[in-house]
Amino acid sequence: MKRLYVKLVFLLVVFFSAEQVFTVEPIPRVLTQKKLDLFIATVEPISADDAVMSAWDQAYQQATMNEVMNQNSTLLNASAATAACTILLETCSIVKKNAAAAGRLNEYQWTNEFWDYYTVVLIGTYYVSVTEFNRYKTQEEVSDEDREAMKNMELPPVERFINGTDYELFKKNFSRINGRISDGISGGNAYGSE
Repeated sequence: MKRLYVKLVFLLVVFFSAEQVFTVEPIPRVLTQKKLDLFIATVEPISADDAVMSAWDQAYQQATMNEVMNQNSTLLNASAATAACTILLETCSIVKKNAAAAGRLNEYQWTNEFWDYYTVVLIGTYYVSVTEFNRYKTQEEVSDEDREAMKNMELPPVERFINGTDYELFKKNFSRINGRISDGISGGNAYGSE
């Protein structure tokens, strides 16, 4: 998970800089403790399932390409947090249409609702990691270059992307979630297997 934090934060800072207003529909409140317990129990085998994670990877690539190829997109000028979370929300929307992945998720006692949980966890992890990193930036040993990069890591309100109550429940369970998503999450697109 630590590799995810570092890779996610630095990769996104390289690509995105100035904050612009960008509207996406946040994931409505979905988390319950019971379902989060199921997520925690099943996320490792699901993350290791090539068919499921390939569907996520393809959706991620499609969402990213849609934004890159859209001449009217303002996402490339958005902050790192806005860009990352917007791509995750779009990925979630796209992957829910994958019937093969939905069939595989049924084997783990999940419907497509899994993707909402997965996206909330990824966005929550991003927010927790950036918050921790921003605490680090107050330390004297941070280089001038790192300080400059950190200027681009201001977080918009989490409610732009996920429900605030879900985020609070996620944070309460973060120690149980941290490290459960396979190392594949640190792969080529920073969110799924290579």
